[in-house]
Amino acid sequence: MRDSAAGWCMDLAALDTAVAESACKALVLVNPHNPTGRVHTRAELEEIAAIARRHDLLVISDEIHAELTYDSHRHIPFASLSPDAARRTVTLTSATKAFNLAAIRCALTHYGPDRLLALRDAQPPDLYGAVSPLGVVATEAAWRDGDAWQRDLLSVLDRNRRRVHQVLSTRLPQVRHHIPEATYLAWFDTRPLGLTEPLRPGCRWLSAAELRHVPRRPRRHPGGARPSTAAGADLSGPRPRPDGSPEDSERSADVSPRPGSRGRGLQTPVSNTDSCFFRFR
Repeated sequence: MRDSAAGWCMDLAALDTAVAESACKALVLVNPHNPTGRVHTRAELEEIAAIARRHDLLVISDEIHAELTYDSHRHIPFASLSPDAARRTVTLTSATKAFNLAAIRCALTHYGPDRLLALRDAQPPDLYGAVSPLGVVATEAAWRDGDAWQRDLLSVLDRNRRRVHQVLSTRLPQVRHHIPEATYLAWFDTRPLGLTEPLRPGCRWLSAAELRHVPRRPRRHPGGARPSTAAGADLSGPRPRPDGSPEDSERSADVSPRPGSRGRGLQTPVSNTDSCFFRFR
């Protein structure tokens, strides 16, 4: 992925060159992309398909965030591009991301190549772990009856992604950030801040005990941070400091906005930008 003025985009020429030089046999495609939230266009996907055809690649397409695509963008399954793409693609997905069903042990794999499906079927049935009966029921319920719930969820996540972008633009304008086109993740380029983990000298990551005061610990990447904007913890009102003393919200250096409504679980998720910005003090 390449950072441009218009947002994140695929560097297709670099991909073609890298495939040719490495003589690789498989390409892992993540669409929508994690962590940037980019939804690849049909033109981009067709060029990737041409690269796969030219180099005879197996394409493993991770599409687990497909149902978290925002309006004006459209997720296109890679295997749907053409018969050739279908024959060389293994598609991976699950309801766990879009319906908050993590750890239920149920995912789906669609095998385009018959030879890979035959190899899988030749293995002992439990070699890769068993599917949870609860996971099957939960997945069926989500995909059959969860449309209205998910529409509400996407409207809240849309609000949150815009809130994150607004806060960054006004209070940390040196941090590069593009509004994600899908997912509940945000990707910050913190290199202009001169942070190391990204942390200023003298700062540290929170302990497990301290983490109860923030909804979720963001992923650490060199030069970047990847918080979630789908936290379900209650962030309303002043929060206690790790030492137990109350925090004065007027004097706090926390730059994240205070949600105006309380929320428990993903039914009313709120932004958890606190968990990232707390470390930028």
